[in-house]
Amino acid sequence: MDEAAQYDQLASQQLETSLARLAEVRAPLHPVRKTPPEVLGLIFEYCWDPLPESTLLSEKPAEVRRRQRQPFQLAAVCRRWRKASLLCPKAWNSIELLLDDIPRVRYKYWVAYLSCMLGRSASVPLHIRIIRLRDDTTRDSKLIDPLVESMRRCDSLLLSATCILGDTDTLVPILISSTPALSTLHLRVSSESSILQQLSIFPSASRLTRIRTSFHFAHAQTQLPAVTFVALYEPVVSNTENDISAALSVFPNIYDLSLIDPSVRGVAPAPPLPKVVCNNVQLRIRHDSTPADHLALSDRFAFPRLTYLYLYGVAKASAARVDLAISLLPEAAPQL
Repeated sequence: MDEAAQYDQLASQQLETSLARLAEVRAPLHPVRKTPPEVLGLIFEYCWDPLPESTLLSEKPAEVRRRQRQPFQLAAVCRRWRKASLLCPKAWNSIELLLDDIPRVRYKYWVAYLSCMLGRSASVPLHIRIIRLRDDTTRDSKLIDPLVESMRRCDSLLLSATCILGDTDTLVPILISSTPALSTLHLRVSSESSILQQLSIFPSASRLTRIRTSFHFAHAQTQLPAVTFVALYEPVVSNTENDISAALSVFPNIYDLSLIDPSVRGVAPAPPLPKVVCNNVQLRIRHDSTPADHLALSDRFAFPRLTYLYLYGVAKASAARVDLAISLLPEAAPQL
């Protein structure tokens, strides 16, 4: 039995050795070796994980770093793959910066990373995501300034910052940069009205059609008539400010309007003001507050062209959403 076991083990080792040698012989004949680099580069495009729609706040830094390494890992496999990846600019057009996670001592490496991505992406549209939850620092300009120069070819931008500290803030050049190719914008920026009210935000974004934002556009001199989809995060309606009305003036051709956690503050003026007419066709509202807020919202706005209404939120506020739907039905019922 011992001799049989030894013979079986020896035979298995010889088989594995033979298969390994056969694989080495066949490797140069594999079809991937005959694939032109241009075609291989197109295949690489389907290997990248698309940038998610959500903000980076809900993602782990490890997940972001994994996406950042993808093009470099493919280019490091072999000489042919490196050539193929360099012939594919779209492999390098997704730039993600988590400024909070970049130590001071490693800024020079991130400057090199950014220069590499901008250079290898050639002239293709860029997809840029920037997160800054801490205060502004002067060293951020080392990364932001090169991006400002390339914003003309930015197709989608996600910018999230807890606060803009003034018109000298590092992120302000991004907000006022020339963006003729921008089509999708996710802007989670809060700012005091006195800071940005004199600035024209994205003045050349003539192709911008979709925007998700918590920024109070009532504080900025901007007109974006091409926008048809708008999602407003935590809009405030009161006797002194009205974020929804401000959005309607900045985006006059809204087709699809989403209100995420709107709030109505203060008592309605007496006599009541005329309702603000919203010409959007589709309306989505997420609201987890009290019924009074819902009814106050319907008292201040009219949706005569509404054909689609979607209300959602926590279960405990379901009755309030039913009341809101009923309050909107008289004007929207014919076509809803």
